[in-house]
Amino acid sequence: MWAWNAKAFDGDLSQYAAIVLLNTPATDLEPTRRAKFQQYVRNGGGVVAVHKAFAIKRGEWEWYDHLIGRSFRTHPYRQTAMVDVVDANSPPPPASKALGMDRRMVRVRSALQRRSGHAADGGRPMLISPGQVARGMGKQHPVAWYRHFEGGRVFATALGHLAEAYNDPRYLDHLDGGIYWAATGRGVGETVPAGQRQRAP
Repeated sequence: MWAWNAKAFDGDLSQYAAIVLLNTPATDLEPTRRAKFQQYVRNGGGVVAVHKAFAIKRGEWEWYDHLIGRSFRTHPYRQTAMVDVVDANSPPPPASKALGMDRRMVRVRSALQRRSGHAADGGRPMLISPGQVARGMGKQHPVAWYRHFEGGRVFATALGHLAEAYNDPRYLDHLDGGIYWAATGRGVGETVPAGQRQRAP
């Protein structure tokens, strides 16, 4: 289901294998919808957070900060950068298949978000910017990661600012792989036995 607003959160969220926040700031959710979203995650739901989905002031919704594994600080200038595929074992099978990445190096032209914190809280970085891309970001700056959180699965990518990214097969593979993992807990190349599909991907 595709929705331009948060009204979808008024319905039964359990029917969705994953919720994709595609450049959607969490501030769009008012308290009742936030509570439903939290329950969805705690019941095993998947979440995909893309770029602007990180944009919430630190401390405004602490649970969401922990869900993402990052808190937003500011947005730097547009830039071109290299990112490394750093987690060759995420999640099984290896990241190259599990999350749609078949290249060691991927060149992206995007505005990487500058955030405080890191992909800790049990998160495992998959893509990093290996150099100082924007002031204050530091070296080895994670730009995509995946994690389990309160019973649910979270795939987060800072990439996806520019419209041109959605015409790039490399980025679409990256996004598709993350959505599949968030929805199923499995890699793209894996078969999900019918008896184990509690949610339809």
